Amino acid sequence: MLKPEIYKLEITSELRNKLQQKIFSALFDNIDQLVPHRRTREGIPSLTVTEIKERLKALLPIYAKDISQDFQSKPREENIDALDIGNRLHDWLKEIIMFFRREGAECLREGLSLRDPDETYRFVWNSLFDRKLVSLAQSSGLLKSDSDIEKCDILMESMKLWIKEICYSLRKMNLKKFSPTAYFLDLENDLNEIISFKDKKIHLRGRPDAVTLNQENGEICLWEYKFGNQAQYELQIAQVLFYMSLIEAAKGVTCKKGIMWTFSPCEEVLPQKVRDDIKIEDPAPPFPPEVEEAFLGYVGNELSVRKLKVKLTLATRKQPKKMPDNIMFCGPAGLGKTELARRVASCLELPFIDIPSTSFNSLQQMVTEIDRTLMSHNLKAEEAGTDSGKPKMKYPPLVLFIDEAHNLSRRADEFLNLFEPKERRAVVKDIVGDFTDATILLATTDKGTLPTAFLTRFRMIDLVHYSIEEVGRLISMEFTRKGKEVTSDVCRGIAKVGRLVPRLALSKMNEFIDHNEYNSEAYSFTVEGLKRMLSEVWQVDENGLTAGDFLYLDCVKEQPKGILVLNNLLPCNIEEIRNVIEPYLMQINAVKSTKRGRSITEYGRMILKNKPQWL
Repeated sequence: MLKPEIYKLEITSELRNKLQQKIFSALFDNIDQLVPHRRTREGIPSLTVTEIKERLKALLPIYAKDISQDFQSKPREENIDALDIGNRLHDWLKEIIMFFRREGAECLREGLSLRDPDETYRFVWNSLFDRKLVSLAQSSGLLKSDSDIEKCDILMESMKLWIKEICYSLRKMNLKKFSPTAYFLDLENDLNEIISFKDKKIHLRGRPDAVTLNQENGEICLWEYKFGNQAQYELQIAQVLFYMSLIEAAKGVTCKKGIMWTFSPCEEVLPQKVRDDIKIEDPAPPFPPEVEEAFLGYVGNELSVRKLKVKLTLATRKQPKKMPDNIMFCGPAGLGKTELARRVASCLELPFIDIPSTSFNSLQQMVTEIDRTLMSHNLKAEEAGTDSGKPKMKYPPLVLFIDEAHNLSRRADEFLNLFEPKERRAVVKDIVGDFTDATILLATTDKGTLPTAFLTRFRMIDLVHYSIEEVGRLISMEFTRKGKEVTSDVCRGIAKVGRLVPRLALSKMNEFIDHNEYNSEAYSFTVEGLKRMLSEVWQVDENGLTAGDFLYLDCVKEQPKGILVLNNLLPCNIEEIRNVIEPYLMQINAVKSTKRGRSITEYGRMILKNKPQWL
């Protein structure tokens, strides 16, 4: 189980003086290159703190190299949707601060009046949980599926850590003078002010996560929150420093300290004494050999794979082997949904019945397809009495995999009995199929189109995008398997050409190998050889972007546009835009989704500006 840990980085005056010159120079020295969208009447560039982060990100890795030497950033968490959890955490913390400023002020004061710090924490947490957090969880929509409930657990555990930190910190103050309203300053409105650096000015706008006032010494402190490593650590530090300068300019006070609260998810490890007390054994390896072997060499989506390993460990203990729960793999194309299903079948040593939803229009046709596929395995259903006046056919243990399950949405009711875990009956024209020994797996790129009654019959496993490191590692492993040596830069380059989709990246790798065998000097396994492949063979830029991607960026460079408008402007269908172009452009942060439509980022502008001549 994942549990968050909390880290506090204090930006003191000393650390601020050390970093601010570098960070402000990175922005102000390039302000003409990173043209703002808005200016004041006086012609001063107008930027939000978020837009400054985007511009600094566009300058990476030059900017990062200058700043990151002062910090050790942690590797990015790939197992969970850190961005979604981080956004929700921001919203919850702001709600709780407003609660403490208003109706919850008395409960905070009462808790701080207790003698023991632990009592203070327990009282405040229990009051907050009953009066605020329960309603937040219920309204968040996070109580509908396993993966969402896990997010809710992480949020609750993060809130516990934060409340404990607040309670212990406030007890050090003079509680007779303490007022929650005065301590948590009101930040319901954006701050706007001009800040200057090196004879240049910008109009800065934004709203910090929280600002506190120590009523004893009048010290102002800025708070910023982050969950995991959603973006480069250097950008988060820059955000704190720019907010500190904005507060000083807008309020006319000195902001002596900024705190970056980082909630970092990690695997919960129970102390050995606790493990001994409740008699938990440490299996070695953690899963049975046949389960570990089934996923040997599989890269990425570690959390999803772990969930499957747990379910398969239980399934292998049954006779016949089967998963009691139906599984639905969810996520964009290219994340390995079919490969995971094949590995489940391999682990259970059962026939793999792969039937795309596009190959049948009814339950009858699907059963016919299953019968036909079973025959290729020299298997068939056996008659086992009657059911509802029809012959009952008992199907052997098998793994049924249905891809593109969202295509079943219009006729979902017809399949409810088959996908009911306790029943698994297929009532068709001439027979009743008994699939109680089957393991049923579905995959979809759009679970939102399926009705709730259908979805409740499945355990959801949400897959996340592969990172460039993961796809690069797969490419490196395949090169090694073929007896060829390449550098990590070449592997990462091929990963980008494959749009971070393993299947596509491996295809590009094989194409590279073919050209190398044709002319090893021209197409050597080096960065230079890769660049030649980019221009002469693949006709893409160094990020793997095609002419179609650049047309898309050109369409959104002036103002955000909706998907239907883009469909009219681009020479491709809407499915290609949704499933091919947009996912990758968003993954590399070249575009983002806004309320007004798709919008280009500063990094996307730099990509567009550096468009290769061959495109």
